[in-house]
Amino acid sequence: MQYAIEDLNPVKKKITVTVPAAETGKAVDEAVSSFRSSLKLDGFRRGKVPADLVMKRFNREVIQQATDRLVQGNIREIMENNAFDIVSRMDYDGGLLERGSDFTYNLVFEVMPEFDLPHYEDLEIEQEEVVADESAIDAALLNMRQRRARISPLQEDRPAKDGDTVILDFAALDDAGAALADFKAENFLHTLGEGIDFPDFENLVKGLAPGEEKEEPLTFPENFVNSGLAGRTVRTRVKLKKLVEKILPAEDDAFAKEAGNFESLAKMRESLREAFLRGREDTNKAKAQKRLLDKLLEQAEFTVPEAMIESQTAAVRRELFNVLKEYGPVSNDALKAVEGDVRREAEKRAKARAFLLTVAKKQGLTVSRQDIDVYLHRLARGSGQEFKTLREYYVRNNLLSGLEEVLLADKGMEEVYSKARIVLVPPAPADGDCAAPEAGETAPAGTDDHDGAQSRTAPDEALPAAAEETDANPAS
Repeated sequence: MQYAIEDLNPVKKKITVTVPAAETGKAVDEAVSSFRSSLKLDGFRRGKVPADLVMKRFNREVIQQATDRLVQGNIREIMENNAFDIVSRMDYDGGLLERGSDFTYNLVFEVMPEFDLPHYEDLEIEQEEVVADESAIDAALLNMRQRRARISPLQEDRPAKDGDTVILDFAALDDAGAALADFKAENFLHTLGEGIDFPDFENLVKGLAPGEEKEEPLTFPENFVNSGLAGRTVRTRVKLKKLVEKILPAEDDAFAKEAGNFESLAKMRESLREAFLRGREDTNKAKAQKRLLDKLLEQAEFTVPEAMIESQTAAVRRELFNVLKEYGPVSNDALKAVEGDVRREAEKRAKARAFLLTVAKKQGLTVSRQDIDVYLHRLARGSGQEFKTLREYYVRNNLLSGLEEVLLADKGMEEVYSKARIVLVPPAPADGDCAAPEAGETAPAGTDDHDGAQSRTAPDEALPAAAEETDANPAS
C-alpha cells in the first residue's frame, strides 16, 4: 500500500491510497477462505465448498468483504503512522476492488486545528463580588409559595381586568372556522397584565365575564414564535371560563417544614441564603470566564472544522426547540426563520470548544473514568434517576466520548481561568435574574396543575434528555 496526504484546507485532509494488484488478490483469497470456513451447501461438508463455487455463488458478498477488510486494515496502518486528531467521520470514495487490479481510493476527514495559543497567563478579568441579597431570598420564598398556591374560584361575576388570574379556552381559526393547532389551548391558566402574552391577545380576554366568549380578528406580532402566524391577522376565539385567585400558604414555620422539611422559617431562609451565595458565585465565575474566553478568542485565528460546527448546530437547535415548545407547537417554518442565528451561535461555540480543547491538549489534561462518574452522579441526583441507569444509557448510545470532550473543554476553561488575574468588582444593579435556588426541594418539571388549569410552561422531558450535550463552560 502507498498513500499520499493532501491538505484541502487547514483542517480538512484527503488521503489517496493505492493498493497493488498482489494485495487485492490476497484480500479476495482471504475473504473466500472466510466464507468457506462457515459456508454449508448441499453436497458439500461445511468448509469444503470449492473456492471457485464460492466466488460464483457469492461474488458480490466476497468482494464487499475483501474491500471492507482491506480498507480497514489500511486505515489502521495509516493512523498508526500519523498523529491525526480526527473530529469528523471519515468519508470513503473508492467503490469495490477488482481482483488482480490495482485499487485506488480516497479518504477525506477533518482534524483539530493547529494554532499558537495567545498568552493567557496573568490576563486581567473582572468578576463581580458575591453579596447576600435579601430581596432575592424574599423572591425565592414567594416563588415557592406560589408553586404551592391553591386556586380558588372568585365569587364574583364581573369582567376580567389586569391583575386577574383566569382560566380560559382559546384558538386561532382557519377560514372554515376550525381551530389551528399552532395556537390553541383549553383550561389555560393565565394572569393578565404580567406581560407574558402580547397585549392584543390580552385585550380579547379583558372585559369578558365568566362564561362569556368572544371571536375577533387578532394580529400576531412580527416576532411571534410561530412564523406561520407571525404578522398575520387571524380570527381568534376566546372563552373565559373562570376568574380565580391564588391563595398562597402562610410564610411561617409550618410552610418551611412542608416545603423543605426545615425546622423553622429562619432555617429555611438560612439555607436559601447559602444556596443563593453558591449559585451567585458560580454565575459570576461563569460570566467572568466567558469574558475571558471572548477576549482570548479575539486573538486566536484558526479554521474551525465544519464537523464541529454541525455538532454545535444540532445542540443549538435542540435548545431553541425546547424553549419554543413552551409556547406551543413548533413549526418547521419557525425554526427555518432563525436558522441564520442558529448557525452563527454554533460557529461561536465550535470555535470556543476547539480553543479550549487545544488548551487542554497542550497542558496534557485528561478526563478520567472518575471525572465522568462524578459528573453522571451529579446529573443523576439532579434528575432523580439512578446513576447506573444513566450511565448505561450513555454507554448504550455511545455518548461517553462526547461527554469526555465536554469535560475536557471544561478543564481547559478552568486552566485558563486559574491563570488569570481576577479583579473583584461590586455587583451590577439587579437585573431580575437573582432569584435564589430553592433549597430543600427539587423544583417540579413544570408548574402544578390547579383545578384542571394548565400552565404556560410545558413539563420537561424526562431524562435521559440529560444525555444531550450539556456544557458547563462558556463554550456552550
